[in-house]
Amino acid sequence: MVWCAWMCLVSPVMAAIDQKWIDDLNQRFPGIGNEFDQAVQQKLAEYGKSVKVEEVVKTLLGSADYIPDQITTARGFTIHSELMLFFPALGQYQDSLREAKLLRDFTLKHSPDDPRVVQTFRGVYAELLILNEQYEQALQEVEETIAINPDEEGNYLSRGVVNVKLGQLDRALEDLQVLIRKPDAAKYAEQLFVFIMQHRDLFKDTDIQKHTMIDKMVRDLEPKSSGRIRIPANLEQSENQAANAPTPMPTATPTPEPVATTALPSPNAAAGTDPLLALINLDADKLSQLLGKPLSETKEDDTIDREYNYQGNTLTISFDKKKKKIVSFQMFFVPPVSEATALANIGVIPRQIEPTLMSDILKVWSPYDTFSKVRLSLSDGNVIAIVVEP
Repeated sequence: MVWCAWMCLVSPVMAAIDQKWIDDLNQRFPGIGNEFDQAVQQKLAEYGKSVKVEEVVKTLLGSADYIPDQITTARGFTIHSELMLFFPALGQYQDSLREAKLLRDFTLKHSPDDPRVVQTFRGVYAELLILNEQYEQALQEVEETIAINPDEEGNYLSRGVVNVKLGQLDRALEDLQVLIRKPDAAKYAEQLFVFIMQHRDLFKDTDIQKHTMIDKMVRDLEPKSSGRIRIPANLEQSENQAANAPTPMPTATPTPEPVATTALPSPNAAAGTDPLLALINLDADKLSQLLGKPLSETKEDDTIDREYNYQGNTLTISFDKKKKKIVSFQMFFVPPVSEATALANIGVIPRQIEPTLMSDILKVWSPYDTFSKVRLSLSDGNVIAIVVEP
């Protein structure tokens, strides 16, 4: 994101910030609340150990160098920049957006030949447009920013978020593909993937599996004229269709690559027992005892999704709220990994079982030995995500 870059242009004791604003920002734009928190705390440290945001904002607004909606001096530029940063901590998103536009217009007028400065302030303005739910305008601003520097990964996250909010899943997935291919964009790729899953209710044009985005994601990536197997909206009702589709030639399953192991009940690999089976019947409390405290938690209408550190990766486990049972395991890989590695990392033993459905971007077994379903989302033959349903 561009907040850290902005801090370098305008300017450590950690101050107390109201967590609810950080959470609200993260919901509007993935990860921005955490970036925002860091920027605010570092700036507050310049004012003293116990100073509050309200006090600093009041001081800035009362400064003789502050002129509303005008920048006439270097000190005035700094004041408006700091107000843009501090206003969201008070829930004043529109005030922050107004300051961002003032700064963006000022830099375009006075520093048009400095791409670093222009990109930074246009990027901040775009992010605040997103926070204020002005998505059409944000999209235009992000496009202009990408044109300045196509190599800046954070801009594709911004555009992906906007496209999700506008219900344009195919375009959001294109941004995800860009991030997956960029070597230093793993964090942004994962944030966008999770954001897409969290907002799958925005895509009204196609049915989406309740506990996974994989079907929707790969189906929309396929060309309309593709000669590949058609991916049905409801895989549970697709067995007859799949039976009439061309049967893919079986391929040899590669030997799983070595992976780090988590302290789990010892599976009997020789007997063909999948390590993931040790988790299926555990409730959230027992999982926390085994895997540690969840890294994060997201509440949906019918499920609760918790992320755990498992096998050296992040494992997302979805629980049914009413039945208190696990409904799916999900793992995301950036960069994509081999099929054997994906299965091994999530704790599923590769077996010579022909998939129910297979295309260049999807592979589904229904069932897969003791599991009701295993799904792989593919990119150039490697696995982007894996979902296992008990």
